[in-house]
Amino acid sequence: MKTSVKKTAVIVGCSQMGARLAMSLSDKGYKVVIMDKDYHAFERIDRHFLGTEFLGDGQDLAALRSLGVDNIKLFVAATGNDADNLTLSRKAEKLYHLGRVYARLSGNQSREQLKRCSADHASAIYPSGR
Repeated sequence: MKTSVKKTAVIVGCSQMGARLAMSLSDKGYKVVIMDKDYHAFERIDRHFLGTEFLGDGQDLAALRSLGVDNIKLFVAATGNDADNLTLSRKAEKLYHLGRVYARLSGNQSREQLKRCSADHASAIYPSGR
């Protein structure tokens, strides 16, 4: 009998958007790893969250490998900083060769930068209220 392997979603930045997305993806059956360098940020996550909270700097994506994270299908850079999210999405594309990479961006200028500096697989997502 073949066992089903859960798809893994990695979210860097436990912002409001990152926390909501982590809960939603977990509810949809993804194995979710959410990473933030501020342990207080994890207070945004519901206590029933079944994923993994990882305290660390999102710029050090290789740290995720130490957790044994594999089968990554979705990567989201959801910090509060557009420049960091652009850098993270680009690193994730190169490091993991992902087909689905998203960067939380707050401005149209950042969206244009994403188009210029990234491969075809990265997309922008915007916080609600935009």
